[in-house]
Amino acid sequence: VTSAVSYLGINQKHSVDDRLVEFMGELTEAGISLAVASNSGRAWIKSVLGCIDNMPEIKAIITPEIGVIKPNEAYFRHVLSVLNAKPDAIMFVDDRQVNCEAAEKLGIRTFWYQGNLADLKRSIQALPD
Repeated sequence: VTSAVSYLGINQKHSVDDRLVEFMGELTEAGISLAVASNSGRAWIKSVLGCIDNMPEIKAIITPEIGVIKPNEAYFRHVLSVLNAKPDAIMFVDDRQVNCEAAEKLGIRTFWYQGNLADLKRSIQALPD
């Protein structure tokens, strides 16, 4: 896996899951590039990222300015294009099962994150190299 499209853990109260951000840092230290794929606008995502202390480097921000949103298949095809990656080279983490199911149909490895970071870490660590 060379790239991870990451969910920041931004909930309805617009707070960020700091534990998840820390884990994103661990992923970058392991040589995995990060991208953010969001149904929110680019300006809002950039403003959120700018407020996070110790935010790991984000290689790409993918937003609905392309005219479609998750879980539309075209959105995930756009993600693959932006990242210049094959589906099996990507991990997709999201808090919505429907988004994970849509990405998985294209062969993207998905992780439905429900707030249990230990489970997420175990699932990702279980991936073959």
